[in-house]
Amino acid sequence: IITIHNYIYIYIYNINVYTQADEEIWNKRQIGYVYILSTSLAVLFLAQPFLPAGYDGWMLAAFASVWGLGNVGLPCGMFGERIGKSFSRHVGHILYMTFSALVIYGIYLLAVHADPTHSASVPALALPSLGLTWEGVFGLIGVLVSFGHLFFWVKCCYTGVDRDREA
Repeated sequence: IITIHNYIYIYIYNINVYTQADEEIWNKRQIGYVYILSTSLAVLFLAQPFLPAGYDGWMLAAFASVWGLGNVGLPCGMFGERIGKSFSRHVGHILYMTFSALVIYGIYLLAVHADPTHSASVPALALPSLGLTWEGVFGLIGVLVSFGHLFFWVKCCYTGVDRDREA
């Protein structure tokens, strides 16, 4: 009788642990989704006046596509089954990477188009021996951050640490 009782207790305990782990993974993803989808709109509205004249429509269309993809991925993770949750997981990685790129690009635009009357304007980058420009510096930052996102996305796919238990 004690042995059966212990097995039942261990089984119920394991179910609760898996349920809590699944909820923690999903809660982290859901918080990330809401944070990125809301904050990216604020960044877009702040950076929109600085977008290049010929490319602003394309950049806004790309933003709308990624933002729309995130708005589909969020309910897929909430209400979807195995495929929907996997889709949500991968869309989350895309959102993190593109949000990082948007923020870096926004900071680049602020650095290049700083108000000259403002006392803390960005001076010209004076490293002629390296041949660096602001485009090169922020481009390098963007490439390194994107590489980091891609590396950890592949690592998460390989290890499954961000995977829902039932997905």
